[in-house]
Amino acid sequence: MVVYGALDIGGTKIAGALVDPQGRLLARAERPTPAREPAETLMGAVTGVLDELAGHPAWRDLARLGIASAGPVDMAAGTVSPVNIPGWRGFPLVERVRSHPHVPARTHPVLIGDAVAMTAAEHWRGAARGVDSALCMVVSTGIGGGLILDGRLHAGRTGNAGHIGHISVDLDGPACPCGARGCVEGLASGTAIAAYALAAGWRPPAGVAATAAAVAAAAREGDPVALAAYERAAQALAAAIAATTALVELDLVVIGGGVAQAGDTLFAPLRRHLADYAALDFTRGVPIVPAELSLDAGLIGAAAVAAASLAGPADIGGMAAAAPASAPVPATAPTPAPATALAPATAPASATAPAAKGPEGTGSSATVPAPAEAEPVGTTGAAGDSAPAFAPASGATPTETPITDAAPADTPVTDVTPTDTPASGATPAATPISGSSAVPAPRASVPLRGGTALG
Repeated sequence: MVVYGALDIGGTKIAGALVDPQGRLLARAERPTPAREPAETLMGAVTGVLDELAGHPAWRDLARLGIASAGPVDMAAGTVSPVNIPGWRGFPLVERVRSHPHVPARTHPVLIGDAVAMTAAEHWRGAARGVDSALCMVVSTGIGGGLILDGRLHAGRTGNAGHIGHISVDLDGPACPCGARGCVEGLASGTAIAAYALAAGWRPPAGVAATAAAVAAAAREGDPVALAAYERAAQALAAAIAATTALVELDLVVIGGGVAQAGDTLFAPLRRHLADYAALDFTRGVPIVPAELSLDAGLIGAAAVAAASLAGPADIGGMAAAAPASAPVPATAPTPAPATALAPATAPASATAPAAKGPEGTGSSATVPAPAEAEPVGTTGAAGDSAPAFAPASGATPTETPITDAAPADTPVTDVTPTDTPASGATPAATPISGSSAVPAPRASVPLRGGTALG
């Protein structure tokens, strides 16, 4: 049996899995991300995950290994520079994984941004199935995104298209670690939500970490500061989504990650603010739905990219839905196998969101013709569905957030210096996240040049 390895590296945790050609996880391992530690300590956590996976009997059938990492990433160089992992700047992650003593020489690790992996998985088996133009976002420790354009994953010239977390939506906002000012991530990530609430006077219950999840719980109880923190985050997200919709005419927005687990605490104000920001006729009415594969999307997407690499490096760079190959790939000379049909994923959709629009706006998914010779990974089910073929061209969309969070995974904030006034009804007066109490009209750009679809 062919087995694909997958790593998903984010600001909160490092996860790994062995995945079969139907997208089923055969084994899973996880370590906390020592995000503030030196480079070698970080790599030690990756090594620990690989060591654990290598102990599983399925490891002997490993054909390829995909790495989804917070970014920016450089797929061509195999390096990563995650904004929220300062110990890694130009870190040669692919080479270090390749040199692990248990990784077979034939395996050839493939790098992709973690939000691109999530986008690939959601377009293939999740909430964006059958949709021609979609923005998929991860909102957790940081914020990342990926774009589906004309039914294919758009990676861009360097693999960084869709990096929505670093669109500026506050022209007078604070400096971001990326070097810009007023980035969405600094206003709407789980880390930013918790920091804002703390600076505004909110405190979690005794024994509870100060995370976005704790803030969401307080918001559901009617805490005005917690409500203001989510209102502010929703406004920033809406501004960025509206700007992206104006650029590429989105059919759907999918949001995953830990913060999305807040449900209507996030989605209700987000939809309301989007109605205000999306003023042009062609930008109105775009559905915003929760991700369906939130737990394992990054791992499934990384495995799919690994599978597609068997079709040849020239194909790496975008995604289109395709039928997966079911024949085993020889360990010594991997070769694409004939395609067969796959069925829908079994991950449940969230009840808080409307059904995703298919190409006809019907709410159902549609089969997309398959390019030849790619061998993706997916979940098994009824005939008539399709799975993506992947081939990341020159890079992958970076992000600063783990994709596989089933629950909010936001770094506790303990050292906050108040600097300004919270938005939307908070009574306390300070936050380290934004230089103004409201998010101004968006100033955004999403690079859309030079990518081919993963397919």
